[in-house]
Amino acid sequence: MSKRARPWLPRLGPADLTPPLPTLSAGDFGDRAVRRKELEEKRRGAPLVIQAVATEDRPFTIQVDSREQTPLDFFGWPVVVEGMDSGDYSIAGCADRVAIERKGSLGDLFACVGRERERFECCLDRLLKLDYAALLIEASFDEVLAGFDRSEIAGATAIGSILAWSVAGRLPVFFVPGRRNAAACVLKLLSKWWKRAIGEPGNLPGWRKL
Repeated sequence: MSKRARPWLPRLGPADLTPPLPTLSAGDFGDRAVRRKELEEKRRGAPLVIQAVATEDRPFTIQVDSREQTPLDFFGWPVVVEGMDSGDYSIAGCADRVAIERKGSLGDLFACVGRERERFECCLDRLLKLDYAALLIEASFDEVLAGFDRSEIAGATAIGSILAWSVAGRLPVFFVPGRRNAAACVLKLLSKWWKRAIGEPGNLPGWRKL
């Protein structure tokens, strides 16, 4: 009785067993693939470009600070991740003129009111030197007023500090609960600033190239 012939099997190497990395887009911004790619680019010292091609209806690229832990998703707008001296979000090429500082959680906010206050106020000092800056808090006024259970600081004290920062530096403060709403607010603020800036091209060097 003859033995059945075994089917031919190719010899596989390590490269054959490694799946290719997915193509990244702005819609994938919060996915594991993007976070892994960001860490790789940080190690190389290069900015992470999620999508860097501006179009007629999306004329600028959003710059996200490389230290931002949970970056927002901007609905397919071109995004580049690169270190910023001030704020968390800006327009690529204009980070020295406009920036939005975001507090994405009550824990982060109450830490800035309390134990990290001195450091945060230094950040605010740098922000106030820009042409436009704003503070976006990813929570409602009532949520902040109710306090944070892991902080000894009262909610009313936190509100008082926020209002004091706003008055002292003429700093706009936006209470915007929810990631999607926060992203929409940041995008709208940057878009409004962009439209005013390109209305005076002499004040924005190289604006025609952006």
